[in-house]
Amino acid sequence: MTRRPPDRDEELDALASELIEVQDQLLAIYDLAQVMRGQLEPEPLLDALVGEAGKLVRAEGGFAALEPAAGVSLLVRSPGSPLDATSERELARAFGAGLAPAVSALIDGRRVLMVPIPLRARPSGVLGLVAAPGPGFDMPKQKLATALAALAGAQLEGVLLYQETLRRTRVELEFELARWVQAGLTPPPPARVPGLDVFAESRAALAVGGDFFDFHTRDDGRLVCVLGDVAGKGVPAALLVAMARASIRTASRDPASDPAAVLGAANAELGEDFGRLGLFATVFIARVEPGAASLLVANAGHSPVVYRPAGGTARLVRAQAPPLGILPEWSDASRSLRLGRDDMLVAATDGFSEAEREGTGELFGYDRVLELTERCAGLSAAEVAAAFFAATDEFSAGVAGDDRTVLVLRGV
Repeated sequence: MTRRPPDRDEELDALASELIEVQDQLLAIYDLAQVMRGQLEPEPLLDALVGEAGKLVRAEGGFAALEPAAGVSLLVRSPGSPLDATSERELARAFGAGLAPAVSALIDGRRVLMVPIPLRARPSGVLGLVAAPGPGFDMPKQKLATALAALAGAQLEGVLLYQETLRRTRVELEFELARWVQAGLTPPPPARVPGLDVFAESRAALAVGGDFFDFHTRDDGRLVCVLGDVAGKGVPAALLVAMARASIRTASRDPASDPAAVLGAANAELGEDFGRLGLFATVFIARVEPGAASLLVANAGHSPVVYRPAGGTARLVRAQAPPLGILPEWSDASRSLRLGRDDMLVAATDGFSEAEREGTGELFGYDRVLELTERCAGLSAAEVAAAFFAATDEFSAGVAGDDRTVLVLRGV
């Protein structure tokens, strides 16, 4: 019995079919790479992946999903997909961060090929392809889909990195704008006030902060100095700072209002908003009495405030009333302090007293604040402020855990 020689035409046809199939695959990969090039958003990139992969493996439809730690954040579906979006999301969650392709059968006989989209150092994505009832996805199709997913993953990695960089840049710009606005609203110390050397400075732990100071000269010539600290840090605290500063400045314009009355009016205006947010503000106000060498002060829960009379000993001026925003009604009496030659008052925020020593958690504390005030006797107001920042910087090794603001009033 003689062996039938192979049919050359059949061999050529089979070889031609294989070459055409390989060519189609290469063209599809090329098309996919072209579509992906220049994409700066993940959605069109995933849409191209689903379309090209579906054509190459002859799928009925497909989908792609990005899955962070909590649920699917992005789902892209092919037009006319045989599955609904809910089923596709469930399949994506069930596959999770799988490392190898997996084929599963559905109730209606369809088969689903799940292929991971590798993303380094990020939650992985997944490509899902749906085939009609039948043989489904053989090994060559699985390998092809895996190669396409890897190609898409490499491009998607760059897109996600770009998106993250863009988001961070936008946040940094917004913080910079907020810092610029807050700095623009902070007035310089008044110049040439008879009998008074005054200086204030604020340094935020973040780009913006919850500390503030303000100066306002009334029509009667009295200078009103304000130092405050809104609970919290960052943009939320900065928003409340603007509210508090505006409310206090408006109330201080009333010639019949002393410092305590100003704080009472500010509490009435701000109390509802602060209470709704569960926040509060400590505020210290000093009004300079021209020609009387004295201050009229009021304190809404603020500390530390240190008074050092000329030739005397530094002592704390303790608050007798709560911060603003704690109680619906705020009341207290203003008190008078002498501010003659070499008398000095230093009002600081708790970023100084609560500065921590690196590695031990030890606080700078009130005792050091009092000792520092004693050592600053005879210095100008600006030099006193500089000494406070330098001392706490040295104590905390330059690590500022909270906003720091200081107001210095000195009789000259």
